[in-house]
Amino acid sequence: MYATTHIPKVIAADAAVRNSSAASPGIQLVDLSLSYGKGKSEFQVLHQIELSLSLDEFICILGPSGCGKSSLLNIMAGYTKPSSGYVAIDGNVHTKPTSQVGVVFQHANLFPWLSAAGNVEFGLRMAGVSKQKRKEIAAQYIELVGLEAAAKRLPHQLSGGMKQRTALARTLATEPRIVLMDEPFSALDALTREAMQLHIRKIWQHTRRCFFLITHDVDEALLLGRRIIVMHPNPGRIVQDIANPLFDSINESTFHDVRSSKAFINMRYQLLSLIAAANV
Repeated sequence: MYATTHIPKVIAADAAVRNSSAASPGIQLVDLSLSYGKGKSEFQVLHQIELSLSLDEFICILGPSGCGKSSLLNIMAGYTKPSSGYVAIDGNVHTKPTSQVGVVFQHANLFPWLSAAGNVEFGLRMAGVSKQKRKEIAAQYIELVGLEAAAKRLPHQLSGGMKQRTALARTLATEPRIVLMDEPFSALDALTREAMQLHIRKIWQHTRRCFFLITHDVDEALLLGRRIIVMHPNPGRIVQDIANPLFDSINESTFHDVRSSKAFINMRYQLLSLIAAANV
């Protein structure tokens, strides 16, 4: 397991400033639909998705394969244009990739010729941040994800978990309003995955940005999500938006034991039943 996360003072202070600011409109998904083809060959991927997300939430999206989870994420990231509806951030319509939305994919996709620190700096360099400033910011986020000792290593010298932590630090360093994650732990072994789940929960607690995580793992959703959204396919649509009653009771000391609690088992059964209903 990884050591307890140490949060740099600069980042903790930054989070406090954001939390003290006036409430913003947050993130709105308004009547989102997505179709491919026309006429008889038309295939509807998403149908009238409506969501309202605050800028400090941790949301997990569950659903069977083919229900449009990744398509929804691609629209939110600005990679795909919806057939109808729109995404708004802070009241402004969002139509293309910007620094306001960060994305972490299943695979870290690090630049092999750059060190871990160099990868974290990359987005800042593209944004025109000065060399000294981006090194300072990258160092803060390398510390946040617990990779100080590996900062100078190249990607091939990093474990799978280290690569994903580097990718997360790279995304967070550009200060996005929302962090989209498409099954970022699915390729990791069970122990590393659990360690990453605990790690990312701690990071969310201190940065308080909007984390939007797609997962097939019901346990993962219950351990991480303040809200759990269940989707069904044909067409992709939201069937449940649940406030996770376990969320506030989960902390570092209870993280590994909570799965055996009656409340966890009951919620797990409820979510699995909702997902299974998609195939009925």
